[in-house]
Amino acid sequence: MKIDELTVGTLAYTIRCDGPDGEMVENNTRENPKSLFFGIGRVMKSFYDELHGLTEGDTFGFAIEPEDAYGKHDSSLVTNVPLDYFYDDGVLQVELTIGNRIGISYGEGRVVNGTIVGVAADHVVMDFNHPMAGHRLFVSGEVLGVRKPTIDEMNEAVEHEHLLDHTHDHHHH
Repeated sequence: MKIDELTVGTLAYTIRCDGPDGEMVENNTRENPKSLFFGIGRVMKSFYDELHGLTEGDTFGFAIEPEDAYGKHDSSLVTNVPLDYFYDDGVLQVELTIGNRIGISYGEGRVVNGTIVGVAADHVVMDFNHPMAGHRLFVSGEVLGVRKPTIDEMNEAVEHEHLLDHTHDHHHH
């Protein structure tokens, strides 16, 4: 059976950042593979397009461009946050180390995550892009099996269908 609309592919694969030898972002081993339900909008389109038509035993390797993954790096999301913000009663609340990823709360209990990219005398430069924004992703792996979805999987898919706008924001490591 080939990967097509409404099939479940069991895949062992790794995703690396920037290049085939880059930092590993996700690793699904043969012992602990990932089952993806294709054709219901749950899988990144670029991912599906590359895997479409493959069958058990096929291997794959492809790159996903930034705009098809986490988007391009948006320089307007790099911003200066006043140093005062990180103090509470004169006590520094977070470690101001470059590369440190911290949550900034604003408004009504909303939190946005950003990475510290610079520290100055009176402010901290924060980048609120997703850490993978602007990066190509390299995917390589093997198709371990392809099957029709179970009744339960179909029901679940139908139930979730109306909740799904964009699932590529929800990554499970």
